[in-house]
Amino acid sequence: MKKKYLTVLKAEAEITVEKLKDKLTALYGQGASELETLKNRCSDLTQKLSEQILKTEEFKSLSNHLKELKDNAEA
Repeated sequence: MKKKYLTVLKAEAEITVEKLKDKLTALYGQGASELETLKNRCSDLTQKLSEQILKTEEFKSLSNHLKELKDNAEA
């Protein structure tokens, strides 16, 4: 009788473990998907930042050139 009870408890524990494994697998998959989304977003933002830095440098160069032209015209 005791052995049968322990067998039932073992079976229930194994089922519980399998359910928990499935839940962890689902959470891991969701987390991996979110991580990939964040990596892509980070990559996009890095690209946009690089483009903005380039535009800023171009604007600064153009501004300096216009200032030189103005100074030369006034001289």
